[in-house]
Amino acid sequence: MIKESSGKIYFFSLEFDLGFTLCKLYDYTDIAPFDGLLVNVLNIQLKDNGAIPSIEDIDKLKVLFGPVPLNKYPNIKGRGSWEYVGKSETLPKKIPVFKDTNHIIALNKATDWAKVDGWRRRYDFNNSGDYCEYEAVRELEMLVLYDMRNIAIRTTMHFLLLNNKKISDYYNLSDDNYRSIYLQIINTSFDKKKGVIFSKILK
Repeated sequence: MIKESSGKIYFFSLEFDLGFTLCKLYDYTDIAPFDGLLVNVLNIQLKDNGAIPSIEDIDKLKVLFGPVPLNKYPNIKGRGSWEYVGKSETLPKKIPVFKDTNHIIALNKATDWAKVDGWRRRYDFNNSGDYCEYEAVRELEMLVLYDMRNIAIRTTMHFLLLNNKKISDYYNLSDDNYRSIYLQIINTSFDKKKGVIFSKILK
């Protein structure tokens, strides 16, 4: 991990003027140059930038989702930029574990990823474990690259679900990008029971 750029905290907007949230960045590009820049989005929905907690309080927040790979360092100027808040010195001691499958193409067709075979844990970005059932790796993220906009989309969708809002009032899930992000949420961030309920909108 590159400690100089890890632990940085950013403030960014949700879509549809639904508020703001915070995320932490961790830099493993010394180990994995392509997908080693990781972001944890935090479970906090703020009304404005005057409500940003202290670094100490931010460190106590739970993770909404992540870590997920970000395709480049965040823009801090211009449209869609993120605001730099500060730096946490609380860093992970271990490299995160991810999940992957041999059947990536099938994921956009399957609303329930437990019906897709070939799941395994991925350690140190490159080393794969033994094949396992999906529920054994459900909560793990995949090494799928996000850009800043897609981070904002996934975060907005996640808060909409938590707030019992109807996703289709905000996003057209026939759009391939929105559908892909939604599938990642309901098959990773929620348990199987809720995932099945949330998937009904796709049928």
